Amino acid sequence: MSNKRKIAFIAVGIGCSVLFMYLTFKKIPLDDFYRELQRVDLWLLSLSLITGMLGFLCMAYRSVVLLRSLADYRYYPVLKSVFVGFIGNALIPFRVGELMRVDYLARRCDVSLPHSSTLAVIVTERVFDLLVLMLMCFAVLPLTVIGLPTSQSFYILLAATVSIFAGALLCSLYPERVLQIVRWVVGGFGDKLSAFIMDKVEAFVHGVSALSSVRSLVMVFLSSCMYW
Repeated sequence: MSNKRKIAFIAVGIGCSVLFMYLTFKKIPLDDFYRELQRVDLWLLSLSLITGMLGFLCMAYRSVVLLRSLADYRYYPVLKSVFVGFIGNALIPFRVGELMRVDYLARRCDVSLPHSSTLAVIVTERVFDLLVLMLMCFAVLPLTVIGLPTSQSFYILLAATVSIFAGALLCSLYPERVLQIVRWVVGGFGDKLSAFIMDKVEAFVHGVSALSSVRSLVMVFLSSCMYW
């Protein structure tokens, strides 16, 4: 990237930050904000910042493990991608930061990968997040004093999460069989459309190939638990 483009990106970033800070604080009385700021416990704030940073480090390590089967990603660029996604999600609705992270991993690192492959890695991470959160819910709910009714939507989400995880696992264990089935399904869509779909599916299947390793599965699960 040329220096002019870097300066332009930095200027746009600063401009967006100033705009969103203005939109955030324009309806907040500064006296009230300063009064509440003085009540902040600096020890608790420091502890939360440290634990938050450790969480980011665990997320980056998990991404490195999942990306290892695709290319030799270094840790620092992957950590930067985590920050890109976090800031994007904080500033832009609909979790656009995840798409920004997909693009960063595909374009900004030392290697070039299809977006479908890096998207598969992000999807796999979110599936592990859901699995860990639901395991935590099952572990904590029996310890609560008041019995909380579990809604039907919880079980639907659990079934969907397990199904997606099982599908990703099948793609990593039997990639040729999965591609053969997809090729048969899209065979009647026309040559161009079939080729386009197969290109994206092949890249996606390649993106979840790390799950075929038991060691990678264990490390991804443990790093997800440490993050949460």
